[in-house]
Amino acid sequence: MLKHKLEEISNCLERFSEREDKAKFNMYMNLPHERLESIENERLAYYKNVIEPFIKTYKMNFFCKNDELYRKIQYLTKNCIQYIHFNKVSLSSIAQDIIQNCIKFNFAIDGKNVSRSKILKILESSSDPKLRKKAWDNFVLLGEKNKRLYVKLFHLRSEEIKILKFLDIKQWINYQYGLKNFDINISSIAHDVRRELANLLENLYNVKLSNLKPWDVDYFCSFTPNDKFSIQENQFENILKKTLKSSGYDLNKMKIRFYKVEIPYDGLCIGTFFDEAKILYNPRKTIESLSYLFHELGHAFHTIRQKGNDYLLASAESSAFSEGVATCFEKIVMNPLFLKQELKVKKDDIFFLLKRMQLKYLYDILKMLIGVEFERNVYLQNYDNIDQLYSNIYQEITGIEHPQNSFWASTIHFARDIYSLLDYLLAEMISNQTLYTIYKKQGYKNYLYVIPLIDKYYILPGGKIDWKEKIKSLTNSYLIPRFFIHWNIQNDEV
Repeated sequence: MLKHKLEEISNCLERFSEREDKAKFNMYMNLPHERLESIENERLAYYKNVIEPFIKTYKMNFFCKNDELYRKIQYLTKNCIQYIHFNKVSLSSIAQDIIQNCIKFNFAIDGKNVSRSKILKILESSSDPKLRKKAWDNFVLLGEKNKRLYVKLFHLRSEEIKILKFLDIKQWINYQYGLKNFDINISSIAHDVRRELANLLENLYNVKLSNLKPWDVDYFCSFTPNDKFSIQENQFENILKKTLKSSGYDLNKMKIRFYKVEIPYDGLCIGTFFDEAKILYNPRKTIESLSYLFHELGHAFHTIRQKGNDYLLASAESSAFSEGVATCFEKIVMNPLFLKQELKVKKDDIFFLLKRMQLKYLYDILKMLIGVEFERNVYLQNYDNIDQLYSNIYQEITGIEHPQNSFWASTIHFARDIYSLLDYLLAEMISNQTLYTIYKKQGYKNYLYVIPLIDKYYILPGGKIDWKEKIKSLTNSYLIPRFFIHWNIQNDEV
């Protein structure tokens, strides 16, 4: 009876997810779509009328010895709290409005409309700091459109945080990810990462980190600062196909479709509906853009390979683990042999690219730390001068002065969930620990082992094995915080 009811609930929730995926895809493609709020209202009613009574009926089974059963009920219980007691429908509605603002925003330079991709290209490659500042100011204007919505969103979430007593990051990590006694010391990590970033900047460019402006950072810390290493758009999918084929997989048989479209993400994988994964990406001709496409391929590969497995168990798996799997795919592009063999980068240029990638990686870690610390302070209900709060935290973590404005509200990351940037911090740890283990065993030259080993240890077991145990099965250790800092692949390893 219990298993039959869980199967019925699982099938119903999967149908809600398929509708949600279809609505999101159509929204990003600027097609007529069902509003996400209406789907969430129906899902809320289902939680109230079906799932909550079910959980109360089978309360004694929460501590049963069946680990799969326990994790399914635990997942449903957590979602019940979010939907019924913390107004998730209102949160979803606000988040959708923020995303719509980002999609529809008109970027412009000197009164002329330009694409988001053009703005990013200016920030990454223009040697004119005044032009970079004009490009960066677009995100300030977008932030001003989103700021009121974000303050409303943070206010609703702070009530949830207060009731659950999760102002402490360590407590949230335990609740959300099941990682007990796992502490992320933001100030300590920021100090180490900032020091390494500053040293690398001085060694490469004789530039002091503290002398940069926020609109200068991408110019110095993107993968490729010019068109020297550009990739033709029609080559992107061919590179993915070739890498998968060399790893033992056929992309054509996996029902993964690619769509070039301007979206407020570096890339996006819309889960599966009608047994097909859809990857949306911005049409930019850079190695960095290729790495984002590999990341989304990781999500699609993960989802497609688990298709047919239990939906509840798959959903109960940590989002940080899913991001970790995708980040392992992304970092294939950072392998020197991949750069040499697949992208035909000359040996003399590989060392330069690896250093640029390291700069980008380190600054991204700092941005994640800023986001987590900013949210933590916001949930203490520091709304009075939220722009100044962000400015202070940015400067404290990076050492770079930041104007007091609404740039922070131009991102969509805060709209996803409470402390969503923790997913990406943990994903960096998961990917670094995983790739360190694979390359240590197989050698850096064998990057084609990455996908098969991740498939074998992380994906094919589905949700039947807890994600923390999967990591241990491959790396012989549970997640270790020290893997925040990326190890260096030296040029002589090419």
